[in-house]
Amino acid sequence: MNKPLSLGIVGAGLIVNNAHLPALRNLPGVRIVWIADRQPEQAARLGAAWKIPAVSLPASPELLPPCDIALLATPVHARAAYLTAFARQHTAVLCEKPFAQSVAEHQLYCAQFSAERLGVGFQRRLQVQNRLLRELVSAQTFGPLQRIRVQEGGRTTKAGPGGYFLDTQNGRSFGVLADLGSHTLDMVFSTLPPLAVHIRHCEMVIDEGIDRHVRAQFTLSAEQGDVDVDYCVTWLDSMENAAWWEFRHATLKMGLAPGGALQIMRGTSPLAHLDTGAMGARTTAQAFFLQWQSFLAGVGTGTPSEVSAHSAVWVTRTVEALHDKAGRS
Repeated sequence: MNKPLSLGIVGAGLIVNNAHLPALRNLPGVRIVWIADRQPEQAARLGAAWKIPAVSLPASPELLPPCDIALLATPVHARAAYLTAFARQHTAVLCEKPFAQSVAEHQLYCAQFSAERLGVGFQRRLQVQNRLLRELVSAQTFGPLQRIRVQEGGRTTKAGPGGYFLDTQNGRSFGVLADLGSHTLDMVFSTLPPLAVHIRHCEMVIDEGIDRHVRAQFTLSAEQGDVDVDYCVTWLDSMENAAWWEFRHATLKMGLAPGGALQIMRGTSPLAHLDTGAMGARTTAQAFFLQWQSFLAGVGTGTPSEVSAHSAVWVTRTVEALHDKAGRS
């Protein structure tokens, strides 16, 4: 029997407690050996709850206990030193999104790891409707894709336990575009891999240096041809969280939540529902489980996983370009 892979965790926030740990505890072949956080009491509480040894963050990340794999669930601005240290120690890393603050940073991180040993938390790729959509787009089942409309978000009126996005405290938020919108940008780019992206228009509502609302139009150039994308992500307005994929012969509407419906539309009404079968995740828990399953399998076989950070550079590039277009420094 193969020895279980040892896994260390940097960051003891809600996403680790609510999503990563339940998935990891149900996966064979991995053993969580430590957890650390810049707030030692938080790591201690989470460690006690999950029976994981809590360790203090040392002055240098290279002094953390050794492990085969690390989960890096820190704010995006606070991970460079950890990635450099883990690369030197030949530790594979799965990072929470957003992955990087710039294309240069993204490429620097990727240069330190082979593609199968660095992942990013775009677990929506594993959702059942996204997997089916990728097949339909690739096969041009409904003809060439001509236009995409994406909108996600909601009106947020107060901060709760997970509401750090509203605050600039500790620089934890990178803004709605990177913190939330990166998921839908990745959905678009993992479905239709770009050769180029041309930003035609972008408007942002910025408060205290953080973008809270983004509306943009861009053209995605792919092997199938050019596709216009209308895009909106917000913390300020209530809206239906969905994407519309307009092909030559049909329009598909896709819900963004795990297990969301994939419907053929006639105007604004659904004409038929597509059977997504058992192709992927139908719940958030399943998506995180499949994300880790894919990443661990990639580390074991030397094959890039479905969540390889090397495959997500267009997300970082487009977030950076949209910020530049809107004049956000």
